[in-house]
Amino acid sequence: MSEWEGLDKEDVRFDPLLDSLILLTHLMGSPYARDALTAGLPIEAGELDAKNFATAAERAGLSTRLFKRDLESLSNLTMPALALLKKKQVVIILSIDKDKKCYSIMRAETGKSEETISFEDLEKEYLGYVYLIKKHHKFDGRQENTLNIKVNHWFWGALAKSWKIYKDVLLVSILVNLIVLAAPLYTRNIYDRVIPNSAMDTLWTFTIGVFIAYTFDLILRLVRAYFLDLAGKKSDVMLSALIFEKVQASELGVRPKSVGTFSKQLTDFDAIRDIITSSSMTLLIDLPFTLLFLFVIYLIAGTLVWVPIVAMILILLFSIYAHNAMKYTVEQTYKASAEKNGLLYETLSSPESVKAYNMQSRNQKKWEDVTGEISGWSIKTKTLSTAVGSWSNYVQQMSTVASVVLGVYLIHDAELTMGGLIAVSMLLGRTIAPMRQVASLVTRIHGAKEAFSSLDKLMGNPVEIDKEKTYLQKDQLDGGFEFKKVDFAYTESDVLSLHNVSFTIKPGQKVGILGRIGSGKSTLGKLLLRFYLPSKGAIYVDGKDINQLSPHILRKNIGYVPQHIHLFFGTIKDNIKMGVEYIDDARVQMVAEMAGVTDFTDKHPKGLDMAVGEMGQNLSGGQRQLVALARALILFPKILIMDEPSSSMDQTTEKILLERLKAITKDRTVIISTHRASLLELVDSLMVIEAGQLVAFGSKDAVTAQLNNEERSAL
Repeated sequence: MSEWEGLDKEDVRFDPLLDSLILLTHLMGSPYARDALTAGLPIEAGELDAKNFATAAERAGLSTRLFKRDLESLSNLTMPALALLKKKQVVIILSIDKDKKCYSIMRAETGKSEETISFEDLEKEYLGYVYLIKKHHKFDGRQENTLNIKVNHWFWGALAKSWKIYKDVLLVSILVNLIVLAAPLYTRNIYDRVIPNSAMDTLWTFTIGVFIAYTFDLILRLVRAYFLDLAGKKSDVMLSALIFEKVQASELGVRPKSVGTFSKQLTDFDAIRDIITSSSMTLLIDLPFTLLFLFVIYLIAGTLVWVPIVAMILILLFSIYAHNAMKYTVEQTYKASAEKNGLLYETLSSPESVKAYNMQSRNQKKWEDVTGEISGWSIKTKTLSTAVGSWSNYVQQMSTVASVVLGVYLIHDAELTMGGLIAVSMLLGRTIAPMRQVASLVTRIHGAKEAFSSLDKLMGNPVEIDKEKTYLQKDQLDGGFEFKKVDFAYTESDVLSLHNVSFTIKPGQKVGILGRIGSGKSTLGKLLLRFYLPSKGAIYVDGKDINQLSPHILRKNIGYVPQHIHLFFGTIKDNIKMGVEYIDDARVQMVAEMAGVTDFTDKHPKGLDMAVGEMGQNLSGGQRQLVALARALILFPKILIMDEPSSSMDQTTEKILLERLKAITKDRTVIISTHRASLLELVDSLMVIEAGQLVAFGSKDAVTAQLNNEERSAL
């Protein structure tokens, strides 16, 4: 494979914003690699856009703000700055010499060479937008002991970013609630002044005033609803992105045991979304104005104000009782729903196993049992919710009756007018309404609370990449590995999968790992890829502790073929270039030929564009392994880790693969876990793992002789 040698270096396309940012990190003394800045960002075609530039810069410890400014307004105090030019070009402005009327700039295309450009020449290409850059101050370790700096909470922090919108909404709400008083006061004056005195001019004056007020009220309510929806949408998008980012970034060791339960936790974000919608936020904003309406009722009718106060207390007390009763029912419903979701996921993801082992009856029984459990708890929750609503309605009706009865006595004692009683009756419903809405929110609040608790726990999980940590920026690895007294146990397992394992693999060394099923062969590979961290001991890559390397950079340098191949819905080409969509089709075709994928795609009408189906169901096990190998080769890595790469292949296909691998693995570090003796032709060293312990490691001939001697001794 002479092509491999010619393309050993990664073919990287120029990215104006990203390469300029990388150059900036070098200039500011904290260089960052491409993958460290862009890993996990929602960028298209592998090119950093303005939308994600600030996030990428934040990873490098830089804060950025995009301004629309004339170049003349810039000063040396704001340098360096990134100026956006025509034809998607970017320059870094380092300094300004106003005497000579020129800028000192750098271009990412030309590296670190500084050049001078006149005001006039740069102005011709300038788009009018510039990023101003500032480096974050990094406190030393002493500050941790003296300062208590609170990090923004994932939920409240997202809502706080819309505080300016909520501030305007609050101002509008004050006006809306003041206008609410217009109708009662209008009615009171009509009955008490206009009708007794036949004051028609006053009637029309009041009417026109109320008409103007209500027209203004209509506009304000529409504006308030729009801005609340805008703030809710902004928070929703931000929170959804944060949660999904956290899901992908979380350490594998802290993920829930059940994928179905995990997905249920994520979908329960809908309950939180329901709370931050306009209707719920409107209620929270309007609730304090209840005090205003009570005060107005007191001014009009004096002691009659106790009627709505008692009514609200009765509604609140019953709501608290229902709240406590619902707590258990909602929790049980949540648990049963998670179990149901897990069963559904298992059934849909393994239809062949369900049919092969006649599991339909078992699954149907479990499905009906858990559905019945959910229905039972849901009925109890619904009954309590209905009771709260009915009680609130009953209390409001009785409060209306009570206010009329007491009002008549007050009128009889000349302490209240007819217009005043009607005004109080109108205000009564508006005063109690927020409390009724609070009562109706009890069920949703419980669901949101359960979802929030679950997601808050998820958001508190440790992630692979610590944003406060500076990682070693090394694009290319040599391929050396070292284990020093490594112990490892999976979460909630009392048994060590690896115990006191120590070995050294040199760059370019080819190692075959042998061992029985469950001995720890696959686990060793997962630790090398940093899917998990050792429980004890240390792992070194090229002499550096593995924790010094960004996981993204580490995995970029490793081509990995797992034991269980997972293909994603799409085409073969999509799966080969998964995660590196910017790679051109010529590279995809090359690695497909190298891995042997074209042996079967050439016979298909669509070639590499043939669909793999969900989970790769349209391909055989051996074909999936070939696609996985091509995917592992797409970046021409210096390291290959393969776990049973030919377990689903026939002897003929395996023999062809073996010949290909001999050429592919030349001058590369190779680690193969296998039970197939034929694949051992690729290696020069053997490692034997038994019950999680390293029992032999050395040259292939020496270890083979040791195993043969042990076999003869056992006989």
